Amino acid sequence: MDLYFIAKYPFSSSAKSYLEKIGVKTINYDDIRMAEERIREDIKNHRGPEILESVAEKQLKSFALARAILAATKNSNYIFRFAAAEAQSMVDSIERESEEVKMQLGKELFPSLKNSHEEYSLSIFDYTKYAKDWEGVELEAGNVYLPEVVFFSGIFKNALVFRIADIKNISVDSLAQEVRDAAEEISPSLNNIIKNQSPKYARAQGKFLSLGCIQFIRKGLSEGRRFYGAMALSIACLKDGLSSQQAKEVMKEYVSKCVQSPHEFTEREALNTLEWVYKKGSMGFSCSVMQAQGFGGDYCKNCWLGKYTKKKKR
Repeated sequence: MDLYFIAKYPFSSSAKSYLEKIGVKTINYDDIRMAEERIREDIKNHRGPEILESVAEKQLKSFALARAILAATKNSNYIFRFAAAEAQSMVDSIERESEEVKMQLGKELFPSLKNSHEEYSLSIFDYTKYAKDWEGVELEAGNVYLPEVVFFSGIFKNALVFRIADIKNISVDSLAQEVRDAAEEISPSLNNIIKNQSPKYARAQGKFLSLGCIQFIRKGLSEGRRFYGAMALSIACLKDGLSSQQAKEVMKEYVSKCVQSPHEFTEREALNTLEWVYKKGSMGFSCSVMQAQGFGGDYCKNCWLGKYTKKKKR
């Protein structure tokens, strides 16, 4: 079994089989500290760790222990922030894999997934498990069609977040005392990290570009989040009725504020996303996807859009 592969993709069926086989019955101090550090760094940096072949087994174990510790905190905010960070790194890694591996991993969450002429197709049943927005979606013969990059950065990542955050099968009462102690110990530091990440924005009525989550994106993002930031910003521009030229200026400003290492994020990449959105002409602004990408949290509490979409009948 390739430990490096399953450490990179611990949501896979092979990783699940391996974890069930080895279990986490023997827990030492270093295991707990490694899992705690993984949680803190994930939530702080909005992405999971770099997986190293030399310590793949330890990193796989730290993933399992991190989820157990988070389950013991009983705090859904911690859990979903951790899940969003891990999912982001996994999606970044998947995008560098061969087409065969991409399909293998895609089918883990969407069994009906097929590659069709530079697009991915999946059944309506699979699509509706993790997506509710039908604006801009191409439908044909009972299938949904999405560009590959949109599939992995959108609905696949959304599904992955919910898979990682699904802790209902973890019995907190049966966890080792060391794990429950770690949950109690780590909570204050996670509160401080989240508090420092949550600048308050003035509420603006009816303007997508003034939403708290979009204002956060406009400050610039690091590698691994820049593409979806460009996608969300493009949709906000479209929804607010900006001309193509006005939207390009917004996008150029966004690119100038993004982190440009370890790999450059160019204006051309961002503008390609913008042009794709404007060519579609009608795209939904998905709050659930924004939350899965880690752009929600405190921004959602008093958001006019959240209140509107809860009341909206479909």
